[in-house]
Amino acid sequence: MAHLSKPDAHDGGTPRRRATQERASITQARIVDAAIDIIERDGEAAVTVARVLDVTGLSRGAVYHHFADRDVLVRAAQFERLARQPGGDIAALRAAIRDARDRDEFVGTVSLITAALCEPDRVAVRAVRASVLATAVQHDDARPPVTTLESDIARELTEVVREGQTRGFITTAADATAIAVVIESVAFGLLIATCIEPRPDRAALAEATRLALLGFLPIRE
Repeated sequence: MAHLSKPDAHDGGTPRRRATQERASITQARIVDAAIDIIERDGEAAVTVARVLDVTGLSRGAVYHHFADRDVLVRAAQFERLARQPGGDIAALRAAIRDARDRDEFVGTVSLITAALCEPDRVAVRAVRASVLATAVQHDDARPPVTTLESDIARELTEVVREGQTRGFITTAADATAIAVVIESVAFGLLIATCIEPRPDRAALAEATRLALLGFLPIRE
């Protein structure tokens, strides 16, 4: 009888195994997508395994094959929501640093970025991030992927800060990674404004944010 050759370590296994893995990945994505749709339409509390089954048409066994329970599924869905959010703000800051001809032009672009940070549609984005970060703190199994994602975001922003330092638009008196973390904290912390009364005027909030970020400009001689 002919012997089956051992699959190469780099080819993902036999064609049958690869097909099985692909189907499993597609099924898992369908489940997560269904949970995300429910969260975005009706909130996290509305996610139940029964409702996910109704949306996907999958069996209960298929869902529990990929997710130990409803809470694990919700954490996966919230993490995926965070992972899908575009890094538009980092891209905008990078463009400002690369395209600005001088300090004044850079300051003007930062003013536009901070105004955008205070737009009402940013609240939902920050709320998702708060939920995911809280979950990571409370559940050890959720921490590794969140740590990876947040580290990647911080790493990308740190690279942008270093570009700004090289061009003389951002101070070199502080560590680039530390500056990146504070910039993220300022933007993320704007979520607090939605939970206080009276709320600060959006224009005033944008101006305060602008001044906070411009604090990283080198001091003029």
